[in-house]
Amino acid sequence: MPESENTYTTEEFIERMASFEPFEINPRIAVAVSGGGDSMSLALLALQWTKSCGGSMVAVTVDHGLRNESASEALQVKNWLCHYSIPHITLKWRGPYPSNGLQAAARKARYQLMMDYCGQNAILHLLIGHHREDQAETVMIRHESNSGPHGLAAMASVRELSKIRLLRPLLEVSQSRLINTLTNIGQSWIKDPSNKNIKKARARLRLKGGILTHEEAIKTAHVQAKERINDENATSCLSARALRFHPEGFITLYRNALRSEGNEVVERL
Repeated sequence: MPESENTYTTEEFIERMASFEPFEINPRIAVAVSGGGDSMSLALLALQWTKSCGGSMVAVTVDHGLRNESASEALQVKNWLCHYSIPHITLKWRGPYPSNGLQAAARKARYQLMMDYCGQNAILHLLIGHHREDQAETVMIRHESNSGPHGLAAMASVRELSKIRLLRPLLEVSQSRLINTLTNIGQSWIKDPSNKNIKKARARLRLKGGILTHEEAIKTAHVQAKERINDENATSCLSARALRFHPEGFITLYRNALRSEGNEVVERL
């Protein structure tokens, strides 16, 4: 992939992926690709990473059926990725559509469909294309909702689930660099019209701004993420001291181990 100082380079991405090691030998990954500039860039960068480590990948697009254009957009993504010999699968969600909270339900369904696909195909890693501005907007939305410290830590770069890992390797990368990466090679992307709908919180923040600036939000996320990690470590340490798991399916809780800990750690346990 050609490079310039305004693009996000393959070398940078490979170095970032190294922070998620260890991977299995010849790792197989799935990449969530909506067709937007961030996810298209992620797919092409991930392709180069798999080539560097002898791995393989599949791009996954979820068609929610909420817009008339969704099926044709999924086909467009497939055609684009075919040019790079990237395997592609479209997963369809057809409801039931709730009368309230449709966007939240669609987001939950999207993740569930992708995780189910990964589980059924022995894929251990699902890459998501959230970038720096997404992270800032998450903090800004949660700040306006009076979220607590853990909420203000926003999205984690790694999320361990029961069967797969969610990896977000682009959280420190600006959207402009990702767009420049595509522009530099002449690759198009889909522009989502909902990004201009001010009824949606993220679109409103992009167009009108919020209480926090993007830089303030990013700093908040970094500080609170460190705090969240410390809290999670304290809870894990207490778990090791206070709990004994029995193969029969029950847990013994040693109350003496709880007395030296603060209430917040005990409540999380």
